Amino acid sequence: MDDFIAIAEAEEQRLTEELSRNPTFLKLQAVRAVLEAYRAASKPSVLDTMIKTFGPSGPRPGSKAAQIRPIVIEYLTKKNARAQTSELLEVVTRAGVEIGGQKPSGTMSSYLSNMDELDHKQGEGYGLKRPAPETPPPAPPAATSTEDGGPAPQRYTGGVFGQPGHDQGSDGERATEPDPQAYEAAEAEIFR
Repeated sequence: MDDFIAIAEAEEQRLTEELSRNPTFLKLQAVRAVLEAYRAASKPSVLDTMIKTFGPSGPRPGSKAAQIRPIVIEYLTKKNARAQTSELLEVVTRAGVEIGGQKPSGTMSSYLSNMDELDHKQGEGYGLKRPAPETPPPAPPAATSTEDGGPAPQRYTGGVFGQPGHDQGSDGERATEPDPQAYEAAEAEIFR
């Protein structure tokens, strides 16, 4: 079986080398590469697919959670301190939102623990999550100028035709735009 695989691989290599000397085959490869690049660029991102599938996150408009959220956030913002579940239950009830369940404080605690904007500290209660202090963005790498004195082109991380991928650069960063120069070069190769 190993001999058969080795023979088949050698034949594949020989045929590939032979075809790579054929201009029509090279043009076919360029057409396939352009098609692959355009198809990949038109595919929705994973995030877009997830949003379409599952919908935006957060409570449904008009739901109990949607009624509670702005009341709690406004109260904690004005108070500028943490609050216990019982205190927040009282605030929400005074605002006209009825909290049901056998144990309303437990129901309220459930609503609060599902709010992305809040965190809970044992003994201190619920508080607004504070964003991390802003730090200045890192300085961009020093760009060298081109021979004609113009600015150096920015590095493109999107990859071309599957090298290393349509949506990732060699460093794994997500590319934001397809490389138009690569498309133009490939199209020029195809249609010359």
